Amino acid sequence: MRGLLSRLSLARLLINATEYETALSTLDQLLAEQPHLAAAHHLRGRALRLRQRTNEANDAFRDCLAASPRATSCITELADIAANDGRCSDAAELGERLISIEPLAEEGYLQLARALLGRGEGEPAVRAVLDRLVSVQREIDRAGTRGWAAFLLDVNAGRFAAARASLDAWITNSASAQSDRQLATQARMGADLYIENKDRAGAEQAARAYLSRKSAIRHPDHFDRRIVGLSLLYRSDALTAAAFRQERDAWVASERGTIAPLMIWHYGFADPIRTADDAREAITSPAIAAGIPLSHGYRVDFDTAAGHAYLLAGRPRDALPFLEKATRSCHALFLPFDHTRAYLYLGKAHEALGEVAAACSAYSTVLSRWGAMPNAVTTLAAHDSFSHLHCRTILQ
Repeated sequence: MRGLLSRLSLARLLINATEYETALSTLDQLLAEQPHLAAAHHLRGRALRLRQRTNEANDAFRDCLAASPRATSCITELADIAANDGRCSDAAELGERLISIEPLAEEGYLQLARALLGRGEGEPAVRAVLDRLVSVQREIDRAGTRGWAAFLLDVNAGRFAAARASLDAWITNSASAQSDRQLATQARMGADLYIENKDRAGAEQAARAYLSRKSAIRHPDHFDRRIVGLSLLYRSDALTAAAFRQERDAWVASERGTIAPLMIWHYGFADPIRTADDAREAITSPAIAAGIPLSHGYRVDFDTAAGHAYLLAGRPRDALPFLEKATRSCHALFLPFDHTRAYLYLGKAHEALGEVAAACSAYSTVLSRWGAMPNAVTTLAAHDSFSHLHCRTILQ
């Protein structure tokens, strides 16, 4: 037993050190001896996902469940893969399965709420699941979660004025239990809201507040999310391109070998893109020397960023697969800005290729989702193209 546990621990260490192939070799040897070891199947699936071998990872997680049908970690991974693929009904079933196994755990409710909105369920159904999530939490966490849930629903519905109030409630009421990841998420969500409202000073303030609060965290996450704040400063005009790249390059040097190259590329090159020069730099970055894999295993923000990079670099045909995957995914609830902007970029890519009906359909989705905020940056861009192409006539 001690030898088995030490080999599992070794595999975990290798995965954390991004030594995925060595980890896979270790796990394959272990599974040859212990084919029904669920923990080994789970770690193998994790390594395969991080190697962008998503179909094989899916099979590994199913092998995990064959060995242990109540292995919630493997159910969660399968739900994530289904959500990335746009199989929202499958993801919903997996969420329900998680709840049935662990009704007092949060994960099942998160998976189910995301999947329900992704497959077109109305806001009341999604809100009911999020209310169930709040009911199983500690009292100290409930107000923050209510603010977070209200913010996500407000943004998805284009209620940006209400979203400002719910953002404040989320930040104010979650101050007692914040990680670097949560602080970075709040900063990015807040800055995105300000940027959509053309309030670059507000976006800069959100970025600087994150960088200031981040320095007080005693136990940082597995990688340095400082790049999120730097990216937001650049996107809000508070850093020049040259100053951002200097800071970015220092971050890349410090994180190389700590996180996967694709994560370095996303956070350091793709997500901060503002200009065609940024986009060209991103798609020629050494961090993606082998290309950007479509089956990367990450969330819609990676696909949106990749599609945006190719689009601004003048390669709309290369942008399409990523943007189609982003818009097909079930991630609108938790990543509302990335998901909605993906429709705008998809429309722009189709328009550049002369595919007018497809472009109109994508623009229509933006307008139906955020039409309540006609002056938002993304809504205005979609509306201008929708009018220029005479989409109302084309879609009749």
